[in-house]
Amino acid sequence: MKPHRRHAMRHWLAGLARCQRFAGPTGTLPVASLTRSLPLAVFARILPLAAFLLALPFTSARGVATRAEAVNLYQTMYLGANGIPSGWTGNIAACNAGDVSAAYRDAGRMRLDYYRAMTGLPGLTFDSVWNAKCQEAALMMTANRSLSHSPPTSWTCYSADGAEAAGKSNLAGGYSSLPAAVDGWMSDNGVPSLGHRRWLLYPPLVTAGIGATFGNSYPAYALWVIGGFGSRPAQPEFVAWPPPTWVPYTVVFGQWSLSMPGANFAGTTVTMSRGPTSISVTLQQTPNGYGDNTLAWLPQGITGGPPAVDTVYHVQVGNVVVGGQSRDFAYDVTIIDPAAGGAAVETVSWSMIKRLYR
Repeated sequence: MKPHRRHAMRHWLAGLARCQRFAGPTGTLPVASLTRSLPLAVFARILPLAAFLLALPFTSARGVATRAEAVNLYQTMYLGANGIPSGWTGNIAACNAGDVSAAYRDAGRMRLDYYRAMTGLPGLTFDSVWNAKCQEAALMMTANRSLSHSPPTSWTCYSADGAEAAGKSNLAGGYSSLPAAVDGWMSDNGVPSLGHRRWLLYPPLVTAGIGATFGNSYPAYALWVIGGFGSRPAQPEFVAWPPPTWVPYTVVFGQWSLSMPGANFAGTTVTMSRGPTSISVTLQQTPNGYGDNTLAWLPQGITGGPPAVDTVYHVQVGNVVVGGQSRDFAYDVTIIDPAAGGAAVETVSWSMIKRLYR
């Protein structure tokens, strides 16, 4: 068995182990037992998710090569993360961080890995110790209805483990679900540094932790992103969002960005066009220190709704200084409506999965 298949199998077997409370006396896991213990609608959501997680090794990705692959990735990984119940077991009044279900945590990882796969980056694994500390961090945020990377000891439900996680995590509050919080981190609307997006798309990131708590009319989420680094993959050379491929309009977001290790963007220029029409852009310099060095810009006139047809935007980024040398980059971003055309109803094939994740 190839290493990435062994890795996927470990995730699957761990999931089966977590489900043993549903098993019969012989250790079997009959469907009837599951359906008696879970509402049918919940079971219907979890089973496809589990099957897809088994199929994906979460170890490497090669980006998206065709429109059909972009649509299938969106339909399966992005939309497939929606609607999973949290299963949260905690209690705010008792300062009990509890935990979320394995399926819910996997849904969060699926949404994270969707964004990384779109850029050609490998997926993430979760550390169980960091997960528990992120639960404690999220508990503090929910209990105090506020976010802080340095929570004071006077906070309700304060803990040292939670404070540690808060200092090393992306934080979010008020989103309806964990996948929605991941979208918020990727959008980073109103965050000049784009720090949350940059950590999510940081190429050396391989291990993370995640936590979610609910109640007090303030669901909160923590994603441990600092410290779980491995070797930088050889590709991609730079990470752009939206990436140079077919991109569903729902995940384009307002700020566009390009990240590259060690790059100096002080004198960089960005031009964009749609066919013969130039697109005005406003450059936004971002501070270093959040993942890779990053340049952001805000294009004008790109609406957030579904395009009537696939729309190609040509991007030229000039005078990026890397290792003392000035370099230029050019690429196309094609914004699509994944619900338009026959490709929107195609299913992911095993051959496509192998191409995307081998």
